[in-house]
Amino acid sequence: MSTYGVIYDKFWDGASGLCIREHGGRAGQLCAVYLLKNSQDNMLGLYPLNLQIMRVTIGTLSAKEIERGIVAAGRACFADYDVTTGHVWVRELATYRLNLNGDPLKSSDKRAIGAANLFAKIKLNPFSSKFYRKYKGQIPSLKSPRRYEGTWKPLRSPFEGARKPETEPVTETEPLQQIKSEQVDQDHRADARASHAVLVRLAHDVYTESVIEPDDIPFSELCERLKEKAAHARIVYDSEAIRKALDVVIETRARK
Repeated sequence: MSTYGVIYDKFWDGASGLCIREHGGRAGQLCAVYLLKNSQDNMLGLYPLNLQIMRVTIGTLSAKEIERGIVAAGRACFADYDVTTGHVWVRELATYRLNLNGDPLKSSDKRAIGAANLFAKIKLNPFSSKFYRKYKGQIPSLKSPRRYEGTWKPLRSPFEGARKPETEPVTETEPLQQIKSEQVDQDHRADARASHAVLVRLAHDVYTESVIEPDDIPFSELCERLKEKAAHARIVYDSEAIRKALDVVIETRARK
């Protein structure tokens, strides 16, 4: 994440960063960095986001790639974007920008005063109440927002679920069908490799975060812990993939 524009190295290989890379690729990573620091952002991570300005500022992504990056950020629980109001909420940005450590800020703290004043000025949007519920314990001076009368409308990836054609589709030749089939197979294999890499990285986290010696923890318990991390990273549950990732880590530890 970021503290006034500084990006920590965990951004790239943490659970959220890996999920963004898996679902959004280069576009997802560039969009996530932009969401952390741009001309529209603020200390709360809750602000209006103009996608056209975002595309022009980044300069190397198409409109569809921008949308793909925003969707990837949402899948990673990194940031949510509402199409109707044009607002984005980078969920943990306030934690880093305000240096919150879990303890409530004093009402006289300039961080609390600034955050409360800014929150009161923000246009009502679907994330106002969610932000308030998340941070009211640490920023007691926040005033509860009015209820937003509307439904949150997220972006849909332009690379998923193509619209059905209005006319009859043109019949493809057999070679073209074969090429497309091979491409789909390649994409599936690439997705599988990416998911495996993410699971292995999360499996390493399971071991390093263990309070007691990991080798003393039942394998089934390690599987459950990795399953929870995989769910947070939006990886579809696969018991065999979970076991393989843990086996890789166990073998790596045995060689050391």
